[in-house]
Amino acid sequence: MWLFKNKSPLISIPEIHYNDFLGKGFSGNIYGKRGRLESFEMNQFKFKKPLISFPDTLATKGLKMVDNRIGSIGSEIMMRFNAIYDYKNATLYLDKNHNFILPFNFNMSGMDIQHEGLQWVKEEYISNKETSSLSFESDGTKIQRSLKYEFVLKPTYSILSITKDSPADLAGLKEGDVIVKINNNYAHTYALQDIKDILRSEEGRIITIEVDRKGVIVKTKFELKSIL
Repeated sequence: MWLFKNKSPLISIPEIHYNDFLGKGFSGNIYGKRGRLESFEMNQFKFKKPLISFPDTLATKGLKMVDNRIGSIGSEIMMRFNAIYDYKNATLYLDKNHNFILPFNFNMSGMDIQHEGLQWVKEEYISNKETSSLSFESDGTKIQRSLKYEFVLKPTYSILSITKDSPADLAGLKEGDVIVKINNNYAHTYALQDIKDILRSEEGRIITIEVDRKGVIVKTKFELKSIL
């Protein structure tokens, strides 16, 4: 969830929090503070230790908002429901789904990843792959399966931001580094969400990473660490 601290005197930042890059908005990069609530209730549904963000006032300055709006409920809450929006009657119907019991994890690396564009990648494939290795023509000649190559477009990812003194920062990673490999797998084999899931998967998990820094390959590793 996001809360706008300047919209209500009842909103306070948790004692345990840290400064972070929160994302991109219409006005550019958004920075602020992250923390956790002890609990959050929405009608009869109750959540323990949900994540909460407080964008800097500069990020929301000048934005036209709905009267009395003090924040937003994000996808980490809404993914836990099957939802029906009745716009005509201004009613929202929610039914818990299998995601409801999942913990509220966050990116424990201290680096935010962005989609940088597309690249041509050379991949191997086998011709006549629909036949088995023991297939034969009608005249008894064995059908040969040969290894060939093709070029396909794959995504490129780079580091958008680094939180000071975070595991990624202490490992020597920098903004603008282009990710080549994560845990010995080429980065282009992942979807962006897959990478984000890895970086929020489990405290104590070791992440090995290889990046291209202006033509120089840098290899390093770090341990995911929760600070909330």
